[in-house]
Amino acid sequence: MALSTPHLLGAFAILYFGYKLALGVYTNARIRKLGARAPIRAPWMPYGLDFAYDAVVCAMDNTLYEMWLATFEKWCGPGRYTIETGIGQRVIMTAEPENIKAILATQFKDFGKGEQFRLDWQKFLGDGM
Repeated sequence: MALSTPHLLGAFAILYFGYKLALGVYTNARIRKLGARAPIRAPWMPYGLDFAYDAVVCAMDNTLYEMWLATFEKWCGPGRYTIETGIGQRVIMTAEPENIKAILATQFKDFGKGEQFRLDWQKFLGDGM
């Protein structure tokens, strides 16, 4: 029995969304195993495009600092400066002094730029900060 194109497309869609769901569960389990996660800034548009739009508008208005303060205040609470957000993929944003110290000095080797960044920029920037 031959399958029609709509059936194949439906099967691929189900497989794709099943894969994305399983990957999300697996990633969350790995994060929980390592400790805790930062408060998550939940996007209201796909791929966090609302966040990208806000950042561009604030950059044009020269109000990025105020945007970041408001974002940390809303999603983390007073006096906390680390959130999880992203535009299409998971990104950790921090302004916590101890995190910055670890990233730039005491634990520099533990923080990589990521494979795609390295492929795109290695020849130009090397392995430095």
